[in-house]
Amino acid sequence: MKLKRVGVFSWGLVSCIWYVGLGLIVGSFITLLTLMGTAFSAGEETGLIGMFFGVGAIFFAPLFLSFFGFMGGIVTALIYNLFAKWTGGIEMEFDMESNSSE
Repeated sequence: MKLKRVGVFSWGLVSCIWYVGLGLIVGSFITLLTLMGTAFSAGEETGLIGMFFGVGAIFFAPLFLSFFGFMGGIVTALIYNLFAKWTGGIEMEFDMESNSSE
């Protein structure tokens, strides 16, 4: 079996969803680290601003990463489709197991 073409929009959508999950993880860590840094900081000027940017990371990281993941997925699919025309695609081997529990 050969994978000769990838749906550009569908690959972009899958990449978008993948990067939303990654953005939630990254945003959570940024939020946690920022809130810990704000809680343990000696200066009072970092309090409100640090919490704003820290908590904002959990919202903005998935938004930014999903957008760039979608665009990157589209570009990747277009490049793959171009190279697959030249090389014939990626050869894949699948093992079709029959369900013998019947």
